Amino acid sequence: MKIIKSNPTFVDPQKNEWPGTLIEFELEQNESLTPDRLPEIADQLRQEIEIGDYRGPIFISGRGPIWLFLLLAHQLHPGHSVGCFDPRIGYIISESHSPDLQTGTILEAVKETA
Repeated sequence: MKIIKSNPTFVDPQKNEWPGTLIEFELEQNESLTPDRLPEIADQLRQEIEIGDYRGPIFISGRGPIWLFLLLAHQLHPGHSVGCFDPRIGYIISESHSPDLQTGTILEAVKETA
């Protein structure tokens, strides 16, 4: 599994900008993803992503089973807020430690942050 990290700026419905992080995962062609690989994936995420440094929302995106999304959300939980991308709706906050960004808020990615 390949993990790709980028840093877009997100905008909420009130037009507030949120510098954030997008964690995308891609399965390699013919890669078999089974629940017994979860510890390996958790280790890979810890090696590639330093969670404590994030000051804005972290979003997860990719095509995979729900149990993979749950693992990723759990690993990213210490961050500012965590959500997922739904191509029909946008970037949805599913849990937040910030009083300024509520659970259920839908954000739009507007530009890549340097």
